Amino acid sequence: MRTAYVYNFLIEANIMASAAIVLMLALRKWLRKPLGSRALCFGWLMVAVRLLCPLALPNPLIGSIRPSSVGDGVIRPIGGQVMVRTRDALSDLYVFTRREMGVAEENAVAGGIRSAYFGMWNGDFPRFLMAVYAVVLLLIAAWFVYGNVRFLTRVKRSRVDTLQGDVAEGYRALCERMQIKPLPVYLCDPLPGACLAGVWKPFIALPLTMKQEDMLLTLEHELCHYKNRDHLFALIRLVCCAVHWFNPLVWLAAHASRTDMELRCDERVTQHKTEAEKKRYATLLVTSAARRTAPGLSVAATGMTMTARRLQNRVRSILSGQTVIRALSRAFAVSCAALLLCAFATVEYTPRARIPAFAQEMQPTPVPLHDPADAEDMAKAWAANPLLNAGVEDAEWNAEAFGDVEGAYQVYTVDHPERYFSMTVREDGSVLSLTNKPLSFYDMTAYTVNNLPQSTLDRTVDFAYAWALQMNPLWAETLQKPTDTQDYRIGNAHYVYFEMPVADENYAYVYATVQVLPEFQMIEIGGGNG
Repeated sequence: MRTAYVYNFLIEANIMASAAIVLMLALRKWLRKPLGSRALCFGWLMVAVRLLCPLALPNPLIGSIRPSSVGDGVIRPIGGQVMVRTRDALSDLYVFTRREMGVAEENAVAGGIRSAYFGMWNGDFPRFLMAVYAVVLLLIAAWFVYGNVRFLTRVKRSRVDTLQGDVAEGYRALCERMQIKPLPVYLCDPLPGACLAGVWKPFIALPLTMKQEDMLLTLEHELCHYKNRDHLFALIRLVCCAVHWFNPLVWLAAHASRTDMELRCDERVTQHKTEAEKKRYATLLVTSAARRTAPGLSVAATGMTMTARRLQNRVRSILSGQTVIRALSRAFAVSCAALLLCAFATVEYTPRARIPAFAQEMQPTPVPLHDPADAEDMAKAWAANPLLNAGVEDAEWNAEAFGDVEGAYQVYTVDHPERYFSMTVREDGSVLSLTNKPLSFYDMTAYTVNNLPQSTLDRTVDFAYAWALQMNPLWAETLQKPTDTQDYRIGNAHYVYFEMPVADENYAYVYATVQVLPEFQMIEIGGGNG
């Protein structure tokens, strides 16, 4: 896999997700009660999808932000902007250290900045950063795996019994009421607090010292975790933190989403309970908090409660009897889904090229020329051709003898603000070269590889080949089609360039540049020796 693909994914995912995380943190602070924790958890899920899914959808507007001087077309516009801004920042930093701070060029800091700057151009610095990223990713992933294996091993070793008697009967009735297949439940010692452990084969672990009157309420909370698939979401959080370890907002979002997950369970457990039952549930949370029952963030398991600092909002939420505005909650969910779709729209949209089939009437008929005025009239007639669409009818023209070939004239526009048009023609009316370039074409800093479909390239070559034979009959017997072509983009225009061998006393090949998108146009075609 090319580094550019990973680079695109990381840059786009983090920019889009970071904006969403900031928005989510603001919403959960100011609109938690009307939205409800269930809606907030859905929002966090959408953030996770953007962080982990490498999907990229076409966007007809994204091309407008593609920067210049990014020659690799695999680098998409957002990643290109970051790359250019990084290069500029390194250049400014180098100038500042050398001129403003007076740091010698031999200094290690100045040398490192200079190496990083040139490394951005040849790709060495991004590849180095990607290697560092991969190493840290593996280390964090290993830490997560170790922590989870260690936690599960300890819990499994501490099993001493299963539910018995009235508690077991009450648990089966609870599962039937919640329409859940009963999970295995184990009494463990030592175990500081209840938890739902395991991802593929989850089970509930309860402390052996827990009072029997608290067990069913605790089991209801853990079953809510299971019904909400929170054990799977815990795994997703770990993957997000590992893949995007360098983004502090992702770690902050993991902590916030974990709190919202607990609040959602609280809402689900207490939604049909009396005030007395809610107070009892809140008391159970406070009692459990004193033992720090929740597994750490690096463990894909759910605990019933958290430390006292985060518990205050949960107790207040349970006892306040907050009312969720369902219409607002649904509107929020729809908006999240729509924004997620937009957040994936990071690829430039390339419509299908429409390459016409060549016909002789597409070109003006060559006519004999007697002087430069005739050559100018012929050039103006060609410039008006729909397939050239030069738009230089109001231009000032210049016509003169072409010194390189005897009996030939060169005609060209002078100081046109948008386009340069030039033709070299023989006295017999045959065309040696034609140039029909927009002035922006000369801005080669915006050159990027486009990778057009092979069928588009083949049809473009066929058209230009037939056009060349018609414009200069002398090439008919020796002109050959090219063996390979190259395509590129300047701005939003897409071009195909190739050379066709020819046996001519003046030229070794015929070159051609054809614009295929957004509309088909002949840009240049003619003989060359370079």
